[in-house]
Formats: sequence, structure tokens, C-alpha cells
Amino acid sequence: MIAKFKATRPQIEMIEHPAHVKIWACGRRWGKTISMAMALTIASLRWNNCTVWYVSPRYARSLKMMRIMKKSPGFKDLVAKTSLQFPPRFEMRNGSEICFISSDREEELRGEGLRLICVDEAAIQTKHLFFDVLMPMTADSGGTIIAGSTFNGRNWFYDLAESGKKDDPDVKTWIYPTSTGYAFNGSPEKRANLERVKRVTPPMVWKQEYDCEPLAMVDAVFQYVDQCIIDDAPLTGPRPGGRYVCAQDIGRIVDPSGVAVMDLDTGLFVHAECYPLGMKHEDQAARTKSTARFWNSALIVLDTTGGASGGRSESNIKEYSKIIPNFMPVTFSQDTKRNMVNRLALDFETRKVAIPKALTELTSQLKLYRYQYGEKAIQPIFFGRPDDLVAAALMCAMAREKRWAPMREGGNLGALMY
Repeated sequence: MIAKFKATRPQIEMIEHPAHVKIWACGRRWGKTISMAMALTIASLRWNNCTVWYVSPRYARSLKMMRIMKKSPGFKDLVAKTSLQFPPRFEMRNGSEICFISSDREEELRGEGLRLICVDEAAIQTKHLFFDVLMPMTADSGGTIIAGSTFNGRNWFYDLAESGKKDDPDVKTWIYPTSTGYAFNGSPEKRANLERVKRVTPPMVWKQEYDCEPLAMVDAVFQYVDQCIIDDAPLTGPRPGGRYVCAQDIGRIVDPSGVAVMDLDTGLFVHAECYPLGMKHEDQAARTKSTARFWNSALIVLDTTGGASGGRSESNIKEYSKIIPNFMPVTFSQDTKRNMVNRLALDFETRKVAIPKALTELTSQLKLYRYQYGEKAIQPIFFGRPDDLVAAALMCAMAREKRWAPMREGGNLGALMY
């Protein structure tokens, strides 16, 4: 079977390059999705009886991609059968399958021996999805995984793109601003269209979404994070006599748990980590307790919002109480969370806190954090990013403001004022 495509030189290079991990960091309307459609078709024809996936954050977006490919001239001649049952897919005449996947339930995704995976809008999807769920599916086949997106701040996708700039034949990054795309070249009218868009687009949005500069912090709550980032590496151990707080935002199934540790005397964040999705509460509690013990028996602060704060019998907090019998509870309401957010924002502005440069996930979540008011609580606007470490950082800052500190005798037995 033969398929013909109209493609630019950059598109051809991006599709045909032999790297097993490809990062396409290209501006809006550059042609990433069309390039993925071509890559999926080529791979499905090149290897008989193979399976390739297109993965987007939303089911509707994946079906739209399916419709785009179905309408392409000549494509239907390559397809033996179209199925809308899960997963929606094209069954090709050579036995291969092109499947269209939504990542809204990433833990339910299963596959093996995939020849190609195209992850669209990768920067607003999770690091866990890319590295822990999808990438292993190409391991046994020697397949390729493509991450295509605009930048979304300096999050994991930015780190991945940076890794693809090194001299590694298996990982390759391409960065192209919108202005170099097919849709805006070839005539003065096309370039004029782009200029009109630029005139009405906020400059920081333009830099990130169109010029591919991962700098825009549009509407971010914490505007002064950068000035509090220090080049020092995270500490490998506590200061002698140092007082610390270890705060955990509790999650498990849908959202991960985040843990942050702060030096109460200096405001320095010394540790931050996210627990894997699905981790049992008893295992989370044990890990948090161990982390606190390492940092001079730090005061443990837990998010007890929801069922945990109501003392209901089904409350997950009971699992923590068995392992951490004494902790400081924090319940997020609309008023308390707003006050905590404002406090931490002011701490960044006045440089009362500091974050080592190496704690990239913590700084990324803070820099991309936005929220809106719901009926009962402040709700974060995720932009594909979790906020578990933000919540942990908020609790650390509150503990410092209230001058909580761990008791010296007997480890973490509560809190004292200092």
C-alpha cells in the first residue's frame, strides 16, 4: 500500500528521525497534530499487524483526530474497518490498528508492543502518564513515543525538551515557533493573519504559546517564585538542632499526594515529593512518618479536608491516625485557603521563603498555580498540572506563620509555639 503526503521538510525530519523519544515543542497552529496523523499512518503501513496510539487529554479531542484522518483524501482506501467501540480505531488492510485514546483515566490504560504512541498536548498531561504508563508500552517493541505540545511553563515537558537537546541518538527535540508553520508561510495574507492575532494576544501568552518560550506566567497566583529560587542543591540532611515541618496533601486515586518539608527557622524548602497514584493510605502514612523522622522528627501537618475533617467512619484520616497518632490537622475552606494562598504569595514577594533549584516539580506547580472561587471552596485551575505540592507548601507556610514547632522530647508528639 502507498500513501502520499504533503509535508514540509521539518515535518518529514520529525517523522522520519530514528529517535525512540521525540519531543515536538511547536507553537499553536504550527502543524503538530497533522504531523502526528502522518506519523501514525506511516507507522501503521510500515509494520504489518502493529498497533499505534494517538493519546489526547480528552475523548472528544481524540475522536476529532479520528474524523480528521478519515476525511483525508485516499486514507479510506487504506482502511479495512472503522470501529467506534473502545478503543475507537481504524483497522488497516495490512492488519495494523490506529487507536484513539483519552487519558482522563490514565491508570486504566493498558497496552503492550506498541509501535508508535503520539501524545498530543503533552505539556498539560501528567509526567506519570508519559513515563510510567505510556513509555513502557513501547519497550518490548522498540517503538517510538512522540510528545507534541506547546510549552506550559517549566514543567516536566520542558525538562524533557531540554533533555532532547543533548547528544543522545534516542531522544530528540524540535522547537518551532508558530511563524514557521505551513499555515503562515507562502503569502503576505497568511503572515498578516498571524500579525493580527499577535496584536490582540497578551505578550506573555504570545511568548509561550506562539514563540515557544516557556516563560509565561499569565494570571499566576505566585508571581515572585523566581526570585526565591536558589542554586543550592537540596540539603542531604537536617541542620543540627533545626526545626522542620513536614506537610502532606492527602490523595490517592484521582490526584496524587504531595509532601513538602520546610525549615521553620529559615523558610527553606528542603524536600518535596509526590507519592504514586494508588499508593495505600497506610503506606503513605508510614512514608510521611519516616520522612518527618529523618528531618529531626519534624512536626507532621496533614490535610484533613472533606471526610477527614468531619470525623466520619469512612474517613481516610483514620488510616493515618493509626500510624501517626499525633499530627496537626489543617482543613481547607474557602476563607482559610484564600488566606493561606495570600500568605505564601506575600512570603515569596518578601523573600521569606526559598526553594533549591533542583526541586523542579515544586517550583513548576507554584508557578503555574491559578484558582477560581467555587460555591464552597477555592478550586485550582489545573492547566494539566496537579496542585498537591502547592497545598503542602501552603501548610508549611501556615505552620511557620503560626509558629508551630515539633516537640523535642519523644519525637513528633504535637506542636509547641516557638
